[in-house]
Amino acid sequence: MRILEIGPSYAPLAPRSEGWNACVVDHATREELVEKYRDPVHGVDVSRIEDVDVVWRNGPLDEALGPERQGFDVCLASHVIEHTPDLVGFVGGVLRTLVPGGWLSLAVPDLRYCFDLLRGPTRVGEVVDAHVRHASRHGIATFVDQRAYAVRKGGRIAWSAADGGTVELMESLADVESLLASRDDDDGEYVDAHVWRFTPASFELLVLELSALGMLDAHVESIHASVGCEFFVRIRAGSGLPATVEQIDAIRLALLERSVREVGAVWATVGA
Repeated sequence: MRILEIGPSYAPLAPRSEGWNACVVDHATREELVEKYRDPVHGVDVSRIEDVDVVWRNGPLDEALGPERQGFDVCLASHVIEHTPDLVGFVGGVLRTLVPGGWLSLAVPDLRYCFDLLRGPTRVGEVVDAHVRHASRHGIATFVDQRAYAVRKGGRIAWSAADGGTVELMESLADVESLLASRDDDDGEYVDAHVWRFTPASFELLVLELSALGMLDAHVESIHASVGCEFFVRIRAGSGLPATVEQIDAIRLALLERSVREVGAVWATVGA
């Protein structure tokens, strides 16, 4: 299989060193990634960082890859989609690089079990707005919210459903005020953040709604319950939408109810 792996950094899922036929896309060159993670504070093995075939910092993914790098069987992206300024553009760009029947495989942080807990699930309007604006950088709202509402549980920024501990805010409003005071209006370099937040049901709902709105031609083929702080999704091309608006709305309502229950249930044990 021809594999496209996006953002593997120091932990590739399909390393060429182990024989995988993979094309590596990242936001920086191997040399830049090694320099970024060389400090022992990161505690990573920089020798696992592989050569980066395509440095992708802007624009549609399929254009960054070029015509000579297309026709992949599968794309792997672990903890990537929540960082993409334009989620619609990201997923659409990936699907255009795949062969018919190919799929996008994602590992996605579950907001219930990471520092995004207080921010709530992303709704379709936020994603549509970013796509219509052709967003390539995160807006100030993302940085303010990430600072104002980021939490730890038991001293951890990511945890599992079984982990105990008290939830506490990681930063104060003074930190947010400092961010606003030092903000540079220049679009400049990309600054990273978690812009999108999901539970399994809210993710499935979002893909359904984007497809129903004609913004994505894709469907969630499979989605798995969270393990630790993340869940796993397989997306294929083709909307797979029901025939009628009434059927779509019935599915939407069921997924909305399930996503509310997913978030609500975690609060019953959040201080345990």
